[in-house]
Amino acid sequence: MSKDANNKHSDDLYYEEEMTLKDLILKVKEYLSVLWSSKFFILIVSANFAALLFYSQSKTPITYTSGMTFMVSETDSKGGQQGLVPFDQFKFEKVKEHKITEIARASRIVRKVLASPIDSNSQMLISEKILNTYGLQDAWRVQGDFTKEDQMNKLHEFLVGNKISGRSGLMSIVYNKMTELFTLKIVSKNPQLSLALTNNFYEHLADFYIERTVGRYQKSFGAIQSREDSLRIELNKTENSLAYSADRTRGVISSVAKVNQSRIQRKFEDITQEYNEAKSNRQRVENILQNETPDFQIIDKTYVPIVKRAAAFQYALVGAVFGFLLAAAFILLRYIIREALKA
Repeated sequence: MSKDANNKHSDDLYYEEEMTLKDLILKVKEYLSVLWSSKFFILIVSANFAALLFYSQSKTPITYTSGMTFMVSETDSKGGQQGLVPFDQFKFEKVKEHKITEIARASRIVRKVLASPIDSNSQMLISEKILNTYGLQDAWRVQGDFTKEDQMNKLHEFLVGNKISGRSGLMSIVYNKMTELFTLKIVSKNPQLSLALTNNFYEHLADFYIERTVGRYQKSFGAIQSREDSLRIELNKTENSLAYSADRTRGVISSVAKVNQSRIQRKFEDITQEYNEAKSNRQRVENILQNETPDFQIIDKTYVPIVKRAAAFQYALVGAVFGFLLAAAFILLRYIIREALKA
């Protein structure tokens, strides 16, 4: 009997604690009434957050983005050239993208970019343009203990960032393994600077990589070609001398004339052999250059930098919504705590 009474008592407590739809509507109306009574406080908080974000974004400078997408085609140079091991033939062909992205950030490339003119019609260097655009003339001026090398190091980090500190620079370069394309991007406060940096980074990167890959062969090709040309001229002269000597000694039985003709004949044969060797070497090096020179191809580039303005009104709206939610949560939490203490 007591067991049935206990079950009945538990059911009564369950139904008493269960909230009906009517109770839920009344509770919502109660909370809305509380919020409405503090509408000016909510409005002030929302307006302050909106004004704060609007101000912070309005101070954000306009930026100009210039980009370029390019690909690098290379052939496997491991087949066939004994004793000739170019830069490209390191034992990590599959990580070519890491080589190129790291070379782009290297001091050899960055220093050349900084020392390049801003455009063909101006004598102003890119390093000077960066200092002027970002107002760094006084902070990074070469004076006292702050040397030119210190200034270049500062500009280097300003351009490509610092991986250790996680600071990003004006330039970024990434490799997409799916498309096998490199994307070079520059974001700065000056459109002329963005375009100049994009073009110069690409040109110096391509020149350096090609020079490191087949530069030795290019120098050898020039020397061999010059040698071949000089031997060709000498061969033609000797051939003419040999023909002239043959004409003069025709029908003449003279030991001196025959010895002279034999000497010219031996010289002609020696030069012919040297010329054939030089020609063969030139063709061999030319074939290496044709097959192993990396091919940099621009797929797409920015001709007019993309302007990015601060979205101040959008951020102001976000700030107003955030301020409303924060103020509403504070008011409701305070009301719930007060009601609980009264009970």
